[in-house]
Amino acid sequence: MKNLVIISTLLWLLNYKEFIDIFAQNESFFTALYEIFSYYIIILFSSSLFSFNKVTNILFLNLLLVLSLISVYFINTMGIYVDGDMLNNVFSTNSSEAFELLDIYFYIYILISALVVYFLNIKLIINSHLRLKEYSIFMFSLLIVAFIVYKSNREVLDRFINVDTPKIVPTFIFPAISDYYILKSKEEKINKKNISSEYTLTNDSNDSIILFILGESTRGDRFALNGYVKNTTPKLSQEKNLVSINNVSSCDTSTLNSIPCLMTRVTHDNYNGDIKESSFVQIYKDFGYKTYWISRNSDQKRVDTFCQEADTCRYNYNLNYDDELLPDFQKIIDQKHKALVVLHVLGSHIDYDKRVPEEDRIFKPLCSGNPVNCDAESLNNSYDNTIYYTDIFIAKIIEMLKDKDACIVFTSDHGESLGESSMGLISRYGHSTPYAVAPKEQTDVPLILWFSDKYLKKNKKINLKNMKNLKNISHDNIFDTLLGCGGISKRKRDNVENLNICDK
Repeated sequence: MKNLVIISTLLWLLNYKEFIDIFAQNESFFTALYEIFSYYIIILFSSSLFSFNKVTNILFLNLLLVLSLISVYFINTMGIYVDGDMLNNVFSTNSSEAFELLDIYFYIYILISALVVYFLNIKLIINSHLRLKEYSIFMFSLLIVAFIVYKSNREVLDRFINVDTPKIVPTFIFPAISDYYILKSKEEKINKKNISSEYTLTNDSNDSIILFILGESTRGDRFALNGYVKNTTPKLSQEKNLVSINNVSSCDTSTLNSIPCLMTRVTHDNYNGDIKESSFVQIYKDFGYKTYWISRNSDQKRVDTFCQEADTCRYNYNLNYDDELLPDFQKIIDQKHKALVVLHVLGSHIDYDKRVPEEDRIFKPLCSGNPVNCDAESLNNSYDNTIYYTDIFIAKIIEMLKDKDACIVFTSDHGESLGESSMGLISRYGHSTPYAVAPKEQTDVPLILWFSDKYLKKNKKINLKNMKNLKNISHDNIFDTLLGCGGISKRKRDNVENLNICDK
């Protein structure tokens, strides 16, 4: 029993950063101490679950230790949450992107952790199991203590199961694994209804180009167009017929959840992880448009299901930079037919420097590799260079489309944290924090619309001045807006709100 208590205590101490935050957030020292003690009881109970059998106990404790040590590294360095969505992101990311976060410090940490686990096995774990009678008494006693704790302060358990609770290792690991498998099972059961019959084509054209540029990890507040102090958008700032809408909210903080919101008519409020309907790609195809999905991202199933709706679905893993997609795009527009094109770029994805050609890294000094190891100035410079390069990329496309009947909609799947502190306590990096507690940096996305002269001449109702002043815009507006760009609208709205920005 002593060995189990020691192991549980070590697991409990892995949460020292979370405990510091609990003390900082509670006005009462004793309330914080009480909550931290409650977590100890939960961890002691969890780590003792299989202690009645030597083999299962050894396997279970080692699993807890390994998963806890890996989780704590990323929680403490990047301020992330480990839940089902995060695991889905990790296992869906291609290896080249994943290894960009694994620096020398991570490998040193893993080596030290392996030695610690080995030492604990030799000294404690191998002899830590209980006889069945001891096990029954011990677990029953813990349940009594837990019941007393809960009855005396129910807020402890309420906070523990709530999304805004500090995630205490190892207690969140198995719920996260469970949620991950639920998400994967939903992916395996994707069965989309074709909703094209609910729409009608009201403004047909033989040569329209509707382009949706889908960015990655790109924040709207870093665009000079939206008031950012650095001149990150010198080219787009000079473009006419261009509107940049500020303070736009994403549907989620992860790619795999945001894209279904962007591509279909589900909204942030009614999205539950299921993909039940076809996207605007299918609708465009059914109305006679040639449809293309050209991507630099990996073929994750929750995204690929929409790519497969297109006439052409192509992944380009071997490209270095986003503008290397442009020769393919030029071939599409040279065919002189009406087309819907989705360009899914890497945009501002970590590692930021790798997204930008050396000659376009104008803000210096730079941050390479894991952002955790960089100072604030270099980290922000490297990220801002991705916005500067996005400005160049979109400006090149506009130049290609100026003489066409064309419309461009650009947004990103989510934003990105760059070491900002949540409530002044936790420095966060990257994205995928649960939406309910996500900082604004992870939900703030750009939304840029551009229309050619030829397009505006055909669509005189579009009022660019009104669009610039729109408020409360989000990913919820993208589906209707993109259909509206091609003259496609719902046959009968049945009191459903029209979210097409161009009609506002």
